[in-house]
Amino acid sequence: MVGATRAEVRDIDEAKLRDGEVNSRFYGELLVAGDLTWLQATKVGGRESVPLAHVEIAAWIMERLEPSLTYFIGAGTTTGAIKAALGDPSTLLGVDVWKGAAWLAKDADEKTLAEIADDHTRIVLGVTGGHGFLLGRGNQQFSPRVIRAVGGPAHITIVATRTKLAGLGGRALGVDTGDPELDAELAGLWPIVTGYEEEVLYRVG
Repeated sequence: MVGATRAEVRDIDEAKLRDGEVNSRFYGELLVAGDLTWLQATKVGGRESVPLAHVEIAAWIMERLEPSLTYFIGAGTTTGAIKAALGDPSTLLGVDVWKGAAWLAKDADEKTLAEIADDHTRIVLGVTGGHGFLLGRGNQQFSPRVIRAVGGPAHITIVATRTKLAGLGGRALGVDTGDPELDAELAGLWPIVTGYEEEVLYRVG
């Protein structure tokens, strides 16, 4: 037997997507199986719809943002969907800083992040590059001092599509911060946000 729970019914807004805006439409709620393995989330024809996965990831992250916290949002297309949902998708290759209802910094460098970072800061990371690096490739702004200033691994959220993770062929997400001790702290099984109210465990390090 499988228990039931209520879940939202959402779909990508195709018209807005064609205009470059990532957004989803809410249609209501349905009773669904409580065991998510029975659900075909963000998939069409047996394959994940990456644009829809981006929408769902962004929607879930948006709902969890706290106005009192500062967010460092990293580079990539998945994090780019979050930036688009916040009203500015322009810095796909940089790190942007959000707090409350406004951008504090765009394409911030390591020095800027270090000056802002404190224990009320959270980091949102995507998986960068074809080799699946989490830190140390294309996002060196997240230096050891920045990561430690925000409170370490406990204040990091990772987002990625299932398609991206599947493309790694089982390889762990790479970390190369330049600090072996921090790399060891980051290693292990991490929850990766892959959709709306959807996470998978994946190995880092």
